[in-house]
Amino acid sequence: MPGLLEQIEKLGIHHPLESKHPEIIELYNFWLESRDKFGLFNFKKFDVLNVPHHLNSKLYLTKVHRELRKFEIRIVGDEAIKNAGLDASGRFVDEVPGAEQAQLRMEFCLDNNLPYAADANLSWGGQGSKKYGVGTFPLHDNEGNVEYLLSIVCVYAKEPEEPRSARFRITCSNLPPNEIAIFNKAFDFWVQAKGKDQLPLKCKIDVTQIPRVLSKLVLYDVLEEPLDFRRRVIGEEVKALLKPQFLKKSFREQPGKGPETKVWALFETVVKTGIPRFGRLDYEGPEERISHVLALILPYSVDGMNVSNLMAIVKFFPKEKLDLS
Repeated sequence: MPGLLEQIEKLGIHHPLESKHPEIIELYNFWLESRDKFGLFNFKKFDVLNVPHHLNSKLYLTKVHRELRKFEIRIVGDEAIKNAGLDASGRFVDEVPGAEQAQLRMEFCLDNNLPYAADANLSWGGQGSKKYGVGTFPLHDNEGNVEYLLSIVCVYAKEPEEPRSARFRITCSNLPPNEIAIFNKAFDFWVQAKGKDQLPLKCKIDVTQIPRVLSKLVLYDVLEEPLDFRRRVIGEEVKALLKPQFLKKSFREQPGKGPETKVWALFETVVKTGIPRFGRLDYEGPEERISHVLALILPYSVDGMNVSNLMAIVKFFPKEKLDLS
């Protein structure tokens, strides 16, 4: 079975906050604020009237049949019907012509209990093809299982720009297979520790299970009031490429890593959402031959509700040689 990052790349999905459509981001924020203290959104507490009114016509709700791995379309907004060219209410997604990729993305959401956004071609029912953005969010039963999927479909008037995460996926694709495997190993380790919970517990971090990742690993404590990040464990490969005087300092104590910086925003988003992020960062260290860093940031929790630690898996990239011939 392919690793999680390979699935993400194959399906063309990315974090909802990286969507080019503001309505997908708005629904994501609604979903985020509606979760309980365990990070779950109980379907019994879902009321479409609480969703921002201007989003309703773009929504569709699917019932999850977990054992069959099928998704039954229950409610479809008027604009979603218009854009799809058919009313698929009461049908299973895998029975609708042209919805094969939608089926695979929904299976990803079911298997990993993670929301996603994507840009794709809308061609349901053989009614031609349109560029659209979609965001899908899991709703849960009383036991924390994914019971429904809430989705929003937004057709783009023009060709959407490639989301930032897509560029990261391209970079990842260009890595040697053994480097891709390291990221996948860490991601799968996180998913296994998480199980059906929204966040994996810090006590489940057993780095002896991922020995190949150790040299590229950094474990951070998340500090509060004010928010800050401090390294607790540093892999040898990473340690050798950092400025020694900053190894024990928090982000706020280092120039170029405080609030309003790119690296801070990446870490802060993982803390606020509890969802892993994969991003490219500028390198600031003693080694002049290094250009940038590719980082996978994974959240962990002490109490199962709030992010208390972040595990970063990093890959350093050398500067490209200029061809002066």
